[in-house]
Amino acid sequence: MGQRKPLPSYLQADELRKLAERVARLTISRRDPHRFFEDRSEIAHDLRRLAEEARYGRR
Repeated sequence: MGQRKPLPSYLQADELRKLAERVARLTISRRDPHRFFEDRSEIAHDLRRLAEEARYGRR
């Protein structure tokens, strides 16, 4: 049988939930349209970091 992939830790799962909430709230504002792109970049960075942690079994 194949090797089972490890499940994310509770901390990683909680962080993924928070990131999903941030994505759900992500909108472009007339007052600060650049903020959308800044927030999107931060979320993408956090997702990449979580993926690396999951890949190498950190946390």
